[in-house]
Amino acid sequence: MQSGDLLELKLIAYFHDPPWKAWIVSKSPSRAILADKGGHEDDAKELLSMMGVPVQGNFPPAVALADHLASSLDRWVISLLLKDVEAGARAEEIVKKNLFAPWYKIKVPPNIDANKVKEYARELSGLVMNAGGLKYHVAYYLAPLLWYEHFPCAPNGPCWVPVADTRVPTHTIFDHATATAAMLNILRCDGTKPQFYGSVAVIDFPSVQEFISFSRKTSDLWASSWLTSLLLWRSIEPFVERYGPDVVLRPELSLNHFFIAWLANKVQDKRLRDRIVELGRKYAGLQDGPLTSMMGDKVVLLLPEQRDDVERQLRDNFKKAWEQVASEAFKRTGIDGLLRDGPLKSYIDKAKETPPVRPRVVALDVGEAFKKYSDAIRGLAEGSLSCSGQYVSVEYSLFFEYLLHRINSEELKIKVKYMYGVDLADTVRSLTSSGDYHLCTMCGMLPAAVSYVSWRTGAEFRRLRDVKEGEEEEDRLCPYCALKRSLNDGRVVIEVLKDMDLLVGSGVRRGFPSTSEIAMLNVDEVLGPYVGNENVRGPYLAELYEKCYGGSREACETVYSLIKDRAANHIKNEEELRKIIRKYGDAYFAVLKADGDFMGKGYWSGLLRKGDGKCFSIEDYIKTAMAIRLEDEKKLSEEVKRIVEVRERLAHEDNEASEDKGYERSLDHVKKAASEEPPCTFDVSSGGGTETRYMIPITPAYAYALSRALTAQAVLDIRILTDRRASPVYVGGDDLLAFSPTKYRGELVPLDAVEETRKAYWGFSGGAVSGFKYLGDGKGYMPVDALANYGRSYVILPAHYKDPLPLSLSTASELLEEKDHVKEKDVLFIYSGRGIARSLEWLVSTLKLSEAGRLNTQLLEAVRDLYDAISSKRLSVSFIHDYFGIKDYMEMAMGNGSAKDVYTMLALEVVERNKVGNSDVSKVKKHVSDLASVSSCLPSRDGSSVCSGDRLYSVVLAVDYMR
Repeated sequence: MQSGDLLELKLIAYFHDPPWKAWIVSKSPSRAILADKGGHEDDAKELLSMMGVPVQGNFPPAVALADHLASSLDRWVISLLLKDVEAGARAEEIVKKNLFAPWYKIKVPPNIDANKVKEYARELSGLVMNAGGLKYHVAYYLAPLLWYEHFPCAPNGPCWVPVADTRVPTHTIFDHATATAAMLNILRCDGTKPQFYGSVAVIDFPSVQEFISFSRKTSDLWASSWLTSLLLWRSIEPFVERYGPDVVLRPELSLNHFFIAWLANKVQDKRLRDRIVELGRKYAGLQDGPLTSMMGDKVVLLLPEQRDDVERQLRDNFKKAWEQVASEAFKRTGIDGLLRDGPLKSYIDKAKETPPVRPRVVALDVGEAFKKYSDAIRGLAEGSLSCSGQYVSVEYSLFFEYLLHRINSEELKIKVKYMYGVDLADTVRSLTSSGDYHLCTMCGMLPAAVSYVSWRTGAEFRRLRDVKEGEEEEDRLCPYCALKRSLNDGRVVIEVLKDMDLLVGSGVRRGFPSTSEIAMLNVDEVLGPYVGNENVRGPYLAELYEKCYGGSREACETVYSLIKDRAANHIKNEEELRKIIRKYGDAYFAVLKADGDFMGKGYWSGLLRKGDGKCFSIEDYIKTAMAIRLEDEKKLSEEVKRIVEVRERLAHEDNEASEDKGYERSLDHVKKAASEEPPCTFDVSSGGGTETRYMIPITPAYAYALSRALTAQAVLDIRILTDRRASPVYVGGDDLLAFSPTKYRGELVPLDAVEETRKAYWGFSGGAVSGFKYLGDGKGYMPVDALANYGRSYVILPAHYKDPLPLSLSTASELLEEKDHVKEKDVLFIYSGRGIARSLEWLVSTLKLSEAGRLNTQLLEAVRDLYDAISSKRLSVSFIHDYFGIKDYMEMAMGNGSAKDVYTMLALEVVERNKVGNSDVSKVKKHVSDLASVSSCLPSRDGSSVCSGDRLYSVVLAVDYMR
């Protein structure tokens, strides 16, 4: 099938159900809105006709089969159970339930404005008709966003969420449409016979954390992370252009900045381009281009091409992307012109055409996989798959899950240890044979090729050791690290984006802030406007602030000379300047790192917990997800039993085939979780038998909805962090890394960022968890399912601006791994120690963010209130020292009722003794009473959880680290 034909078929698949289907089928009799007569299918055909894709008669057989195979399990099973009574099985009301925590729901208005539906259809079809060969791409992107432009949703008001099925309303019509279209990448019909073909593929950046860690500056770190996203995007971009954005399962692209910027530059119609950018800014937080790393370190694709071709193209695309970035960056920074010939010139030229790492690429033949799957379940399924329109047996609901387990297994077989510049070995050997070379001061692995030289008003690359008087040789860099450093210059980044057709704005960007700039943000807001020479802004000025803050009279004099002309009426002398810097300055910034809990063991394994902490069985999940009453639960049990039998059969077949352990490994993973620290508790008393009863099948609709939820969280993270003056390095939806001031305008920025992003993770609005996150602005929002089943763990690490950055990052990463030793995870660690003599016992503040599945920010409020009492001088800073003096009583209080009372009394006495005058410290006293001697389990080095501290101790320790 030609790509153009496939794109048209996908457009039909995407709109085989119109977005307003729920409001048609919920009425009796059903009545079309767009079409003159008929029901929702007639409206779908009318909408497609408006887009220039008329459909005569029935929808193509492949679309009908893809519709079945893409469905979520709950909808699949219910459709089978109700296939004889579907017409009478209407929900009493329309709701949208959270896919991952179906007890959360949005009540949807029962009626919809037909005129608004027609306006939506006219605008969408009009824009799609101007898209040329990108009709499907534009429809995929615009359909959900325009819906909420015409039917804006309010977090606490009416919300017209277009559910795919009112009986099991866990998916929107757009989730299901995406999954249905995506199935056509690997499924086609030859008459009545279905054919699975094509590939499922993975490309990832091996040892990405090590690659990123080779950084001396925060800007190097940002560049490393951004570069990985850019290279991955360019590796898949040709496939996205040929076959549409649904070929990318992970990360889902509809809100991804790389895809939006690419699409805006690809379309020719200005009105369409402007609308794409406008909606990208409103709902996805798009800037002037994709300026934040949000591709993750791995991309999963469904492609209608053969395995070997896919693997070759992905590797070739990755290499071409590197060459393009390196050529543009080296040209813009002048590195290309530094050397005309010689071994260093050859070294640089070779590095430009050779990526620093080899991507790990693996693809799986879908046709072969389906044959193995069919052979394994022979005798279990009721008949075989057919394109004739008959119902699809539930045994086939596990094929997509089987594909994902198989590709993950294939990926794990490729053992890759990251070797920086391994493909430059011959060139490096020749260059270093004489012994006259310098190692790169950034990575410490490859020979340096150029010097990076700075002075008061600028910096540039030079030949090695070409340093003049008044200049400083900051680093000697290999070609790879020189590329990272070149991306410190915002102008270079803009040129790279422009060269790759990813720029959508004015093209003005400052470099990523340095540690001193972040630490001195408050000072710069006060003094920055008075600096007359713009060329001295940035790291140079921030370093002067820091030196003045540290007591350097010369630095204070220099700062004053820069501001005195404009600040004459505000800052009269150096002494006043010094007071301002001492008042607002800080030598510390904060590393903020987060990681979603149980992302692999839970969400991507289909293990979801109920509100009581027990695992959802498949049966329980379906019952909770339903919006109608099921008369015959016995039939449901029978369908679930068939799913369990298929899983056991697949695991047995994998066990027999020594070279293929993908499915068995996955089930072993779940069984192992039952005896170790599981994401939820297996309820063996409820009947059944095996752990496979608890794995909600990963169907295409589930997988795309999960991927979309992660992208939506990444969008929210970027917005929350930047609003609070934090600087994100990468955001993946589950994980993030950012730098921030420890305080901004008197507020604890890292703590606020943790609280707001954690609330957004579960969808917090109206003072409670709602289970939905809202993207958009004050004029209207788009709801997306929040990841409201498991929590998210964080680290805040205040670090000195002169601390080695790799050490601070490794400390933060090491701390975050300790979440595995805290029950239920969902924890915030706060620590500061400049990397010296670290000990995780007693020195780490451990603050739980939820209890028994309920969000609880009481500990964060306690930290904030105690910090505020000390910073406002209502409570003496000596409180911290005096409190630590009663630590022995705290240890005695653990598990001892009478000692707890003594300890609480002593803690309150410490508060009273350190109260300043008649200041109000009632909030602090209440926190002390509530938290003293309430056990808090701290992780220990031996991998156990040690309940050796109390929550009050962690709160006081957090304030000590943050102040």
